[in-house]
Amino acid sequence: MGSFDRSFERIENSMELDKMHQRAEETLGADAINPDDFPRYDKAAVAADKEYVREMKEKFAAEASPEEREAKQMADVLEAIVLQFGEQGYWFGGSEEEEVTTVKTADYDDIKGGTDILVEYSRKNGGVANLGLGIDVTYREDLASKVERIRQEVASGCLTTLRYFYSPRRKIRGEQKEVPRVIVGVSGAHARDLGRLWMDRQNRKLSEHPVQIIFLQEMELQLDKFLDLAERQQHAPAARALADALAIVRKALADKDDFIEEHRAEIEDYRSKDAVYAALIKYVQGIGVR
Repeated sequence: MGSFDRSFERIENSMELDKMHQRAEETLGADAINPDDFPRYDKAAVAADKEYVREMKEKFAAEASPEEREAKQMADVLEAIVLQFGEQGYWFGGSEEEEVTTVKTADYDDIKGGTDILVEYSRKNGGVANLGLGIDVTYREDLASKVERIRQEVASGCLTTLRYFYSPRRKIRGEQKEVPRVIVGVSGAHARDLGRLWMDRQNRKLSEHPVQIIFLQEMELQLDKFLDLAERQQHAPAARALADALAIVRKALADKDDFIEEHRAEIEDYRSKDAVYAALIKYVQGIGVR
């Protein structure tokens, strides 16, 4: 491929990503929790949080390299897809008895706490099985700092706190402590493939995509390792929250046994070619040898 062809391909890919990102911004912006919807909060504190978000966004816009800005765009696209199909496509489970809801966190909890999406599992008869599981969505392979941050939270016995927690199912707003948090991700090439399906409105293909098993397996491994750490450190509240989340994720995987069997070769091929999956497994497995 000549230099002209490579330049044209880069321009074409950039234009494609711009279109994906525009839709992602619309999706995330429409669904994000709004701090102004928390009337019981001190107005000055809310204003300070919003100012923090504004400053951080301005800093990124001023200091980020073109590569970092492109990376943020791709991350937003993947996040929007996970937000939509985690619920609509039942990627994280769901059945006649159990409802799964995905919620875009407030910008403050995203930037400050590293939680992009909140997943809530609830029984359709009204009972809540688990108040929430925080998800950090990525397509980057440099996961050491992300994994270490969660490890430190678990080791200290202080799981993630969402300042702006909202449960659509229970209509609850407020601060939520002891929220287990995990990372889910796939490589850039796989993220872009998902983005293309998303832009083409290939909802059925996305609902039946093997990536859902990759995500659930990533979640299961992390929760298992973090639970072991919490138990060894004798942090009972954190251990209970992690155990509840792990049980739900394992149930979601068990409910997909038929899907896994039907798509086994495709899932294994996808997993074997995904560098982010491999990196995450490597870093998380290292937790147990500390």
